[in-house]
Amino acid sequence: MESEKKRKNIDDPVDIRSKFLKVDKPKIDTQPVSNLPKVVHLRRLKGKIVQDCDIYIGRACNMGGWRLSESKWHNPYSVKQYGRDGALDRYRKYIESNENNLLNDLHELAGKRLGCWCTPNRCHGDILRELFKKEVHQSIKPSGN
Repeated sequence: MESEKKRKNIDDPVDIRSKFLKVDKPKIDTQPVSNLPKVVHLRRLKGKIVQDCDIYIGRACNMGGWRLSESKWHNPYSVKQYGRDGALDRYRKYIESNENNLLNDLHELAGKRLGCWCTPNRCHGDILRELFKKEVHQSIKPSGN
């Protein structure tokens, strides 16, 4: 019986390098990508909410059955006044300037559905998502580093 155990150990496939070399495994970012916020288009159909959100990021809206207060995340720059690209550029600078401490609050958006009217067009929600990824997501270090 003991000779069978020895034989099994001999026959087990073993990578001989692992016995002599320390093989470094690449460090993988353990922060899940799933905590990135997602921008959704708010919608109603026949008076019922089809797409809702966790955090509304727009201006005050009291039309179409919605009763939404202005969000601290709203874009103060109008697309009508500045064009889409101009409004988004100004919004990015506004958030990055951290005048209202919003840059420090980006962590609040983790894993949330951000509701806006612009989607699927590019909107300030996409800016928030990008800044979240840059400022929050990448600043979290995996344990053991």
